[in-house]
Amino acid sequence: MPSDEEIVNLIKSAAHEDQFDKKSIEELESLYQQGSALSNNKAFFKDLYLFEGVNQLKDKIEKRKNKQSGTLNFVTNELRYAGFWPRLSSLLLDFLIQLPLIAITFWGIEKYRLFNLYYIIPSTLFGLFYGVYLVRRYSGTPGKLIVGISIRKSGGEPVGYREAFLRYLPEFIFGLLIILSFIISTLHMSDAEYYALSFIDRSKRINELAPFWSKPLNIVQEIWVWGELIVLLTNRKRRALHDFIAGTVVVHRKTVEKTLQTSTLSESVN
Repeated sequence: MPSDEEIVNLIKSAAHEDQFDKKSIEELESLYQQGSALSNNKAFFKDLYLFEGVNQLKDKIEKRKNKQSGTLNFVTNELRYAGFWPRLSSLLLDFLIQLPLIAITFWGIEKYRLFNLYYIIPSTLFGLFYGVYLVRRYSGTPGKLIVGISIRKSGGEPVGYREAFLRYLPEFIFGLLIILSFIISTLHMSDAEYYALSFIDRSKRINELAPFWSKPLNIVQEIWVWGELIVLLTNRKRRALHDFIAGTVVVHRKTVEKTLQTSTLSESVN
């Protein structure tokens, strides 16, 4: 059987591997030494006490990390998940908020054949700002905040940039490929042809000149949209496909605030 000193050294090594801080290692040593003294060096009781001591220490470390980062443990069964209608309402509000920009885009396409070629970078940056930064900063887009719903991690914690970007990724890919398809089509047209056609005839001509992958892309996008809807309506937490990709849920903000208050009260009691 290893000596007390050897076991303490093993504990130190394990603690360093788990990136515990110095104070945590000292606590772990103290717990072990108390256990060693109480157990009269019986291996079974030493192992049992050490196991319990490690669990106690991990709980302490987790609480310390939560306090330092300003996050709290959420009780997920207290969260109320947002269903189809609140999410649709937020989508329509986001559309209305962005309507002036959409109008400018249509005006630019009508007036300038290569408008999308010059607009692709600004529109991409705006999309990342609206769909990623605002979600990371405020837990939702303006439309969601107005409706009173927010995006959280599946456990109820605030989302980070990783979750926000993964959630936006499918929309980003589809949007970028559609713009590229439009640019390729217009590059095959002359200014004379572009401006001579009416809006409807020009749209038909653009579809004719689109790259070979444009039609399969439209089919995949349609399947994706219907898949999003079906998945959203058929799971308890009302998660869409992009929620599963990002590990997120959409919840009513009031239940988040209520859970936050409960967690704060629980922390103060402990």
